[in-house]
Amino acid sequence: MNVSVEDLLKTPDRKLVFVEPWTRISVEGEEVSCCVEMRISVRDAIAYSRRRCHEAKVEGLFDDEYLLGEFMAVHWATAEADLRN
Repeated sequence: MNVSVEDLLKTPDRKLVFVEPWTRISVEGEEVSCCVEMRISVRDAIAYSRRRCHEAKVEGLFDDEYLLGEFMAVHWATAEADLRN
């Protein structure tokens, strides 16, 4: 689903979906790659990005649009599809 950052900012409780690669151990004891699908609200994605900038001592204050766009770019996050009719 392709929704603009500007539109997502209007719905801070909307969920973003992204996938993280993880490694698991199979029954046979071997490492196996897997993907974990994760969800985060727009509000929390902005807060997470703000925290990461603070921890990295990035200079400047960033607005919510920048922080959300940065989160989505780094994590390849997209808006969760609204399956309600």
